[in-house]
Amino acid sequence: MDALRAGDPAVVGGRYRLLGRLGSGGTGAVFLGRSPGGRLVAVRCVHRDLAAEPGFRLRLARDLAAARAVGGHHTARLVDADPEAEHPWLVTAFIPGPALADAVRWYGPLPEAALRVLGAGLAEALVAIHGAGLVHGGLRPTKVLLAGDGPRVVDFGLASNAGRGTAAFFSPEQLAGAEPGPACDVFALGLVVCHAAGCAPFGTGGPLPHLGSEPKFYGLPMALRPLVRGCLTREPAERPTPAQLVELFEPAPQGPGGSWLPAELHALAEPVVPEAADELGPAGPTRLPGPRLRRAWAAGLTALVLLTAAIGVPTYVLATGHIVEPETNWPALPSCTAADRPAADGDPGPDSPTGHPATVPAGTPHAPALSSPPDRASAELGTPTVLSWGGGGSYSRVMTRLDGGDWSYSDWLTGTSCAFRPTGTGLYQWAVTSADATTLTLTSGWSADRYLVVRPTGSTAADPEAGAPDAPRPVAPADQTEVPVGEPVALSWTADGSRSSVAVLSPDGRWTNSPWTPGTSYSFTPATAGVYVWTVATEADGGSSSGVSEQRLLIAR
Repeated sequence: MDALRAGDPAVVGGRYRLLGRLGSGGTGAVFLGRSPGGRLVAVRCVHRDLAAEPGFRLRLARDLAAARAVGGHHTARLVDADPEAEHPWLVTAFIPGPALADAVRWYGPLPEAALRVLGAGLAEALVAIHGAGLVHGGLRPTKVLLAGDGPRVVDFGLASNAGRGTAAFFSPEQLAGAEPGPACDVFALGLVVCHAAGCAPFGTGGPLPHLGSEPKFYGLPMALRPLVRGCLTREPAERPTPAQLVELFEPAPQGPGGSWLPAELHALAEPVVPEAADELGPAGPTRLPGPRLRRAWAAGLTALVLLTAAIGVPTYVLATGHIVEPETNWPALPSCTAADRPAADGDPGPDSPTGHPATVPAGTPHAPALSSPPDRASAELGTPTVLSWGGGGSYSRVMTRLDGGDWSYSDWLTGTSCAFRPTGTGLYQWAVTSADATTLTLTSGWSADRYLVVRPTGSTAADPEAGAPDAPRPVAPADQTEVPVGEPVALSWTADGSRSSVAVLSPDGRWTNSPWTPGTSYSFTPATAGVYVWTVATEADGGSSSGVSEQRLLIAR
């Protein structure tokens, strides 16, 4: 947890005293706070630009009313909110415990008994969410906390704003552009249980890997395979309901004092009350004191960053961004996450199911090339890392995300390096896009992905990405090449892996993926005029996958 920054409020709503900054997301900054009665809570303050959008407050009030109806034992309870405040805010319960994504990364897959409790708990949470007329729309391992008495689902989006999540955990109908429904959450539940078992049913890496694929359940206990296979059925109507799943997972009863988690995870899920946290402030320490607390936060900070986003809200579109002039000395480098808000919808991320450039005017820059650190480098939590790159346009923007979560965007930078300060342990992805020097609207495709493994302080855990291939390198056609509509184009690349998959974003905003096949070329025929974005990922024989290559634009006329 970081200390409060200059400009952060000390008190929210006149009664919730803020102790430190947990992080930020698409809707606003998230803080650890204390209620008037002394309880720890998670407080989210909505971005002022988002609050100024026409109709936002009305939608937020309606969604808050619906969220209050969500009960059950496996969700993060909405405690308080004020959608009419100058800067709207909401408060949810504080839940100690690591995120599922962190737990699997640093302690390995869960045993079958824990998987059954996990599956039944997630299903029970969906019963409560769907019963209130809501859809999560973005369930994934970073949205699941492992509390001592069972899993908790956080960041459940509302029906009016569902579907903002990570495409790797989207259902086939979501990827096809359909409105998310309850069955989408069931599909995601199946993928989350697989992740907890160390199983990747549709492979790993690459954008939208499960389009057109059949699941393979290596690593998932045999007794759970038929149940999870039902969740991953392509036809939504054929998937089981959450109420059915609660019974089908058949979790073993736990006696008094028993734990559903392995011992090392149970220790992290114990309730922790930081006695000295009240001393935190703008000039206070950047870590909560005490070895027990440091251990819990090192493993679970990712989840706490996301605790209070119980309400899905419309995406804020940033038109230009703030220009940061970098200094030459390391401490004054601009932040890689300084924007503290989402970027424009037109930025098509490596696995974004929507968003693409409508035109490619003269002067549009090419994708930057990443310099350092090298792919799959390691860093300790709390240690800043310099990210650097070259090429592209006059301005650059850095994108980072943790364990497949939402992307965070920097401000527009005039230099070619920034200071990245990770807020949690796990596997970070980072990439860079660039822009025209005058309008900041002529953006390039994204650079290739690189991974950064952030470990708890003093950790000697093995690198989970060791042996994974580097991102492929596109060869032809060149970026922004013009081609005729209806004629095949040979897309080619070089790769270290043995199989590759090409993803193409068409002018209608939909990604399509080729099957994972040997070779380094793919024949693509543009069906309509417009701008296409293409990228490629590769995987090794053992199943480890690369990041995604740089994006190239293809203009069909």
